[in-house]
Amino acid sequence: MRFRAATGRRTFSALRNGYSAAQQLAARADDAQVDCLVIGGGVVGLAAARQLAARADSSVLVVEKNDSVGAETSSRNSEVIHAGIFYPRDSLRTQLCIEGKRLLYAYCQERRIPHARVGKWVVARDAGQEQQLQRLAAHCADVGVPARMVGRAQAARDEPCVRAHAVLDSPTTGIVDSHALLAALRADLEASGGDVALRAEVLALSHDAAGFRALVSTGDRDAPLMAVRAGAVVNAAGLWADRVACMLDPDAWASEYRLHFAKGRYFAYTGPARVRRL
Repeated sequence: MRFRAATGRRTFSALRNGYSAAQQLAARADDAQVDCLVIGGGVVGLAAARQLAARADSSVLVVEKNDSVGAETSSRNSEVIHAGIFYPRDSLRTQLCIEGKRLLYAYCQERRIPHARVGKWVVARDAGQEQQLQRLAAHCADVGVPARMVGRAQAARDEPCVRAHAVLDSPTTGIVDSHALLAALRADLEASGGDVALRAEVLALSHDAAGFRALVSTGDRDAPLMAVRAGAVVNAAGLWADRVACMLDPDAWASEYRLHFAKGRYFAYTGPARVRRL
């Protein structure tokens, strides 16, 4: 590993039971030092760490609390490469989705990651919904995302199993093998000298004039905790990102940094594929 071990290490046994994680972090000397600590080993965390590790003389450590990278949101989704057609025109989300789509297709091609531009149909079932599609088509033209309207007759010829009054065709929507993408990002990161620590959960985080300090559980019985000093921290903790952020600012939990979850459902279909698009 390229991060630097610190001297004067204090063992976990020297800390009294009942101390909070923040208190234990404050009482503990640094065990390791890195330029950048990335919290979360999903697609976002690995992609950020990959870029940071590519910088000359930069030490990067990714800490992931699960047994493998991408064990949560990154591998439990529909694996869709979105075109960027539904978000507000001037939003950062629109800009990042469109640019990210271009970069992701290029990366998949370069690294031979299984993917396909299968396209997506947004379907209108009546004339009222067709008007909504017309507005969406105008929005696509405004933000520079390829899209075209498809009439009922053409839709029936292209996809006989789809019942549609009209269709908005999004040809740049695609799918990607998320597990292969995770493996490629991790391989690139480690090839640049970065490190990934699994079963390593951040328990406390603090900030001072010299940067950041994190108390990390290691899963090691002999040394269950490690204090990491980092010049910069990337919070890529996914569904836990608000809790990580609130380690630095507990008051933020009740305001802008708290996630609000919505339940979704997935259904499995084992029969023959009847459509060629999303």
